[in-house]
Amino acid sequence: MRSSLIATAVVSLLLVATSVRAQESGDVPYEHYRQGLSRVTDYFAALYREFGIYVRHSEILRKCGYKKEADEIDARVAEQLGKKLNALIELDLKSKKLPSTGALMVAREAARGMWNGYALGYKDSFTVMSDLFRARDYEWLCKTTLQKAREWSGEPVK
Repeated sequence: MRSSLIATAVVSLLLVATSVRAQESGDVPYEHYRQGLSRVTDYFAALYREFGIYVRHSEILRKCGYKKEADEIDARVAEQLGKKLNALIELDLKSKKLPSTGALMVAREAARGMWNGYALGYKDSFTVMSDLFRARDYEWLCKTTLQKAREWSGEPVK
């Protein structure tokens, strides 16, 4: 999971860098570039509200040794995340908040990069924090997170 997030983050950063180069060379007018960047925070906020809890639960499950359950959550989130981001961009295209393909590319890739950064940052911070938990607190966290993941997947909860 971490290596795929890192790879995705690197690709996203490369695409943003490509967009920046295109903007600097005049392929994307500065105003379109700026409008694309202005939408990134809104996109990230929408993704966070809808999918942030799943990222957090996935990392907790992985740390607790429930790799299969964490991978299932990650797969569902990856599928739904792309759909949600595309829907947000489609709305902005219809409302003319994104005036060009260049603005769309800048917005999409910057939002994905921001999302991947959030996921990596949460994983690292949780790894450090979880080492400070008392054993019974850590056990409770693992148990309740697994229960919630099973509720989401439709499995019977024990």
